[in-house]
Amino acid sequence: MKLLLAPLALSLTIAAASAPAAKPSPKPAASRPEAGGRNLKVLKGWSHERIDSAMGFFAASLGVGCDHCHVRTADRKWDMASDEMPEKATARRMIEMTRALNEKWFAGGPRVTCATCHDGRAEPGRVPPVDAVVAGAERERAKPAQPAEKPTVAELLRRYVEASGGEAAWKAASSRVERGTVVHANRRGEETSKQVNARRAPASLDQRMSRDGKELQRVWTDGASAWFGREGRSEPLEADSAVSFKRDATFALPLALAARGDLKLDGREKFHGGDAWVVTGHPDDKTKERWFFGDDGQLRAVYRESDSEFGPMPEMIRFEDYRPVGALKLPFVIRASDPWDRATVTFEEITLDEPVAAGAFAPPPPEPAETH
Repeated sequence: MKLLLAPLALSLTIAAASAPAAKPSPKPAASRPEAGGRNLKVLKGWSHERIDSAMGFFAASLGVGCDHCHVRTADRKWDMASDEMPEKATARRMIEMTRALNEKWFAGGPRVTCATCHDGRAEPGRVPPVDAVVAGAERERAKPAQPAEKPTVAELLRRYVEASGGEAAWKAASSRVERGTVVHANRRGEETSKQVNARRAPASLDQRMSRDGKELQRVWTDGASAWFGREGRSEPLEADSAVSFKRDATFALPLALAARGDLKLDGREKFHGGDAWVVTGHPDDKTKERWFFGDDGQLRAVYRESDSEFGPMPEMIRFEDYRPVGALKLPFVIRASDPWDRATVTFEEITLDEPVAAGAFAPPPPEPAETH
């Protein structure tokens, strides 16, 4: 259903370093408006893009793969139209059930989802944890005290800009190249690949992933459009993937965050053994964000929820091992998690103002015309 080694393409931090592929691959915008001939019963008339998005949400909510509901033939090909698996009939009933509940009680919005009951398990839970009340009380007691005097969002972002090198240093940098190793852990086990990100201000990114010297895939943007390339073929990214990739290609994230007007202070929270200030935001009408800042001003993590038709999809990205790179200070380790896998990128080298090929961010050449 999804490609394994896709970039999460995050320039989420001052490193603006693309995080490793923690979620399914950005999808090419194939010209196939409706998924015909696939035995659709409750998703009739849906495009392939909408169906793929829905399948991703179902799989994540139950903690399963495509083979939970779909048949794979002896030659390892998918027979998506087959109704052989009883779980597929169950899934159809569950779609109808959640639709009915949401229409009756929540004005049709996706408030009741697969995740409401399944919570990452194939079988929905019915029994509360044995220590639920005690654990809940312990969580409440562990919350950090909220200081009487709190910094403003503007102050937190000013600290972030200064901790990462300062406004002048960011404006002086025009390009950056990041070279590292990505380790993915998912249902198939662990896989390792190389990742190289070439960036140019204000928002161009060319991200390439390879293994054993062979390029696996490429995703790139000139700041206006975005494309996906694999095995010698290139296509524009689908709409949602393109919006996400272009947003994450921002070269100087500290300055971009400081210029946003939608951010609000949420308070103080425990975060991986320490306390952090949390700032929330909505970069668009489909995405919610929570930014975690340490007392040293550096960005520690960002948590995102992106709306889909069946419910929000989460991802968490953590930033560690900050080191000087020229006048900037950037994280050399990024850990990304979402419902599909966990990934860690470790950069061996980050360089500033390294020459980047003029055509690195250019649109792909047009496909040769078919001859008959």
